[in-house]
Amino acid sequence: ILSTNLDGLIIAGEPDDDLLDVWTGPTVVAGWRGTIPAGADLVANDDEMGGQLAADHLLGLGHRDIGH
Repeated sequence: ILSTNLDGLIIAGEPDDDLLDVWTGPTVVAGWRGTIPAGADLVANDDEMGGQLAADHLLGLGHRDIGH
């Protein structure tokens, strides 16, 4: 049960349908989830860009045999 004294909600896991049925306030979803409530903001990393930055860094240091 949610407190009525909340100003906002951060979802850091898969949201429960019961929660989404009762919560109407500002919401931020942390990380990619299967369900993102309508109107919620999403904060997530970009794995593709992160991998590219890491590979570029290692290549810039002269490494050529890079494993994943």
